This record gives sequence, structure tokens and C-alpha cells, in this order.
Amino acid sequence: MVRRLVLEDLRLVRMIHDLNANVDSNVLAFTVSKIADSLEDYEKNIWIYDGRSLRQVTRGNSDFSPRILGGKGLVFLSRRGLGKDKPGVEVWYLLRWR
Repeated sequence: MVRRLVLEDLRLVRMIHDLNANVDSNVLAFTVSKIADSLEDYEKNIWIYDGRSLRQVTRGNSDFSPRILGGKGLVFLSRRGLGKDKPGVEVWYLLRWR
């Protein structure tokens, strides 16, 4: 069945970006973004694919730009706890995701 795209359909769209691969550990980290239910902002979380499974490793809804540190963990930027109007980002370190 064909129908027109409506504004509410945008909630179903997922965008993948900020890919970071580590060849030595066979891990791919990336950001998945989606339009928030309010339709006024985006929710961004970090996902990991290790060659066997795909997992969401953050749920802060404002996490992005993951960088894999070999087998030592993951660093990413976040706006967790910062108000919508407050500028800046924080650097977060995730020791283990497995």
C-alpha cells in the first residue's frame, strides 16, 4: 500500500554516523540518531558491533562521536545533564562494553 509521508513518520527514521572502526579488536562504534518524540530535537546514542552482536551501549540520548581505544574502552562526547540552552559538551569514558 502506498501513502503519503506524514510528519509523525519521521520518528521512525534512524540515522547512522560517526563511525569509528578498530581493526585490531574487530569493533565498530557508531552513533544512531533519531528525532525525539517531541519532534523538536534528536536523540543520539552509541552502538557497538563486535563482529558477533550489535548492542546499544549508551542511553543518554545525547551521546555522539565515539572513539575506540584499542581494547581499553571507548571515549565519546555527551551533553548529558546539560540543559538544552547550555553550551558545551563533556568527554565520557566507558571502560568496558562487553
